[in-house]
Amino acid sequence: MMSFFGKDDVPVGKAPDGKSETAPVFALVQQVRGYWQALCVAGQAPMRAQIDPRGLNAALGQTFLAERVAPGVGRLRVAGMGLADLLGMELRGMPLSCLIDPASRAQVAAGLDLVVDHGAVVEMDLSAAGSFGRPALRARLVLLPLRDEDGGTHRILGCLEVVGAIGRAPRRFAVEACRSSAMDGIAKPMLRVAVPLGNAAPKVAFEVEATKSSRSYLQLVKK
Repeated sequence: MMSFFGKDDVPVGKAPDGKSETAPVFALVQQVRGYWQALCVAGQAPMRAQIDPRGLNAALGQTFLAERVAPGVGRLRVAGMGLADLLGMELRGMPLSCLIDPASRAQVAAGLDLVVDHGAVVEMDLSAAGSFGRPALRARLVLLPLRDEDGGTHRILGCLEVVGAIGRAPRRFAVEACRSSAMDGIAKPMLRVAVPLGNAAPKVAFEVEATKSSRSYLQLVKK
């Protein structure tokens, strides 16, 4: 996988050896989001049919198209080869959650529903712990709404960009942080909503933006 550590990276602290760490730019995620934004017209998400692979260029390997088939469940319809490398297998027809650590799947399901039900744009910072033959990874996931022929938004354009060598597959990611916004980019007041993880007490909370139109957008907050 390509690494985007360079002169434009932002220092974020100290590595274990005392040297400065840098935050990856995630240029491919930015490219996909910019391409999607350019197709938005009058505050509406683009149609699925408008997505042209030629417009995604270098990001194709990390890009996917998904469809929500049930609340919180996204099915991958098209997925780049860079994503297939993460699991060591073809991902077409697999749930989006196959790329996510089980402990973080509730957060991703909630984000998926916000994209489909409310037209939110959701970004998540991800990580994968290191082990033998598997270097620690950082990644970013973006989920962008697409309109169907009937005007609904059951389709999602997404990009999962990974920084670092994949190592031995399969690799799955935990959610470290989540941000969301309305398509118009206008900030909204925030409310806190807990999301349970299985039968255990909630370990995270989503801050949901309350609006007059009843739309809601999330931000993941660790407790």
